[in-house]
Amino acid sequence: PISNVSSCFEMSIRIGFDSLKIKCINFIAVNSSNKVLREELISWLSIKDLQMILEELKNYSKYEEMFYFVVEWVESDKVERESKLLELLDYVSITSLNWKFLHEVVTERKKNEEKGGGA
Repeated sequence: PISNVSSCFEMSIRIGFDSLKIKCINFIAVNSSNKVLREELISWLSIKDLQMILEELKNYSKYEEMFYFVVEWVESDKVERESKLLELLDYVSITSLNWKFLHEVVTERKKNEEKGGGA
């Protein structure tokens, strides 16, 4: 199912099949920690699609996954998407993120930059 959900979600949006879209969004929320799933979705998601997913993730209190979705979505096309970062971070509610999680994200980012992995 994980390999099919991205295709089903995209198709449901294209043809306006709302009940399938809702099922896909629910599946994405439940499986949001799956990095492969996020990578498949992020390449084509519009900001509107991402906002729907973020709303559903909020219902599950999956704030860390919301953060990853936003950051990975922006980083996948910085030129086009960077201007949307602040708008999307409003959905995440940084104050809802665990301090330890934020510390680990920053520490990991610094390690990657030191290794030459970029920003």
